[in-house]
Order: sequence, then structure tokens, then C-alpha cells
Amino acid sequence: VYEMALAHVGIDVADGGRVWEAFRKDMEVRGHQMKKTTHDLCKLWQRELSVPLAGMDAVMMQFEQWANKNTTVAAAAVSEQMKDEVRKAYARARPQLAQREPFEKAIAGSGGMMEEGGPNWEKLNAWMEYLAMEEREGTIARVKCLYERALKIYALVPGLWMNYLRACEGKAVGACAEDAVDVCQRAVRYCWGSGELWAWLVRSLERAKRPEEAVIKAEQGMGMLQELPDEGVAVVVG
Repeated sequence: VYEMALAHVGIDVADGGRVWEAFRKDMEVRGHQMKKTTHDLCKLWQRELSVPLAGMDAVMMQFEQWANKNTTVAAAAVSEQMKDEVRKAYARARPQLAQREPFEKAIAGSGGMMEEGGPNWEKLNAWMEYLAMEEREGTIARVKCLYERALKIYALVPGLWMNYLRACEGKAVGACAEDAVDVCQRAVRYCWGSGELWAWLVRSLERAKRPEEAVIKAEQGMGMLQELPDEGVAVVVG
């Protein structure tokens, strides 16, 4: 279960640390004084600290304190071997967090679709700048993670979905045709008035070799489309 959670949100700069912490605590409860479990927990610390996450400085301090509590010869041997590896992982990841911290600060207080007051539209440009940086500097997984975060808040912006799809294709995420279908299907549910998103859905269904009925249904939806006078919020990202 934890591995599934980490696969979905483990690299979320803002909230991913919560999942890692829960995983660590669970492993400790299951017998952290056993040699194998001590080694496994060290590996988990190393995995976590290799990811740029908010609060990782405190996590590194917690690791140092935990490692110094090992008293048995076997545990100490493992700890000394792992300490350097964990520190190196942290040293590589910390500059990546520093690069993202100004962006995280800029998007703070963005609100949400389900929150009172709704999205903070003044924060949208800050999200776009963050997304542009991640597309330049980040990995495929990071690009997807950040777009998913943004779309939890600004799902009614057609341009954001289209940028997501373009970024996926540019980063080779589109190699998995099913991923593109999923994104497109969600996009047209939120932005049913966007003809471009409907057209993208049709293309993605064809590329994924979905049944002809599914393609026809999407084409019918596009044919029945009545364009909105203003497709939500106009967003242009260079």
C-alpha cells in the first residue's frame, strides 16, 4: 500500500513527506531493532532523502539521531555504511529543493475547487512559471506530478489541460497511450466546451487502439459541442 502511495505522491514537494513518514513509522513499529529491519529502514531513509521534499532538513536531522541510537555491533556496522550513502542522497537532493522552494512559496494559498472561495486565480501565473521550470529541468514523473497538483485547483482551465498533454508528448509520457486517454477523458469532463480537447481525446483513443465505439462516441460528443463564448480563463504560456 505504501509503495503504491509513494508511486502517486512520493515526489510531491509539498505533501510527499507525509507518506514517507508514515511508511517509516510503520516499519519501526514492525521491529526496527532487528538487523534486517534496521537495514531496510536505512534504505527507506535513503530513498526519502534522495527526493527534494519540503521539510527534508528536519528529516535528515531525524535520521542522524536515529542512526546514533544503534548500539549493537551489527546495527552500528550497517549504520556507518549507510550514513554516508544517506548523506550523499541528501546532498544531491537539497539543491533541487532549493530550486523549487521559491516556486512553492509563490503558489502557497492557491485555494482549491472544493474550498470556500474557490481557486485563487491570482496564483495561476505562478503555477504556470513553476510548470515551465519543471518542464525544462524536471523528470517525466515530476512534470506529471506538478500538473496533477495544479489541476486539482484549476481543472476548469482548458489551456492547462492542453499544456499538460503537450508536455506529456514532449517528455515522452505519451509513450503510454492509456495515460493520454485518461488525461483527455478527465479534461473533457471539466472543460466540455473545448473543441481542441475533444479532438485530442479522439486522437488519443485512436492511438491507444480503443474500440471503434469509443472513438465514435467521442466524435459525437465533439459534434454536439456548443463552444462557450469564453472558454473559462484564457491562459497563454510561452
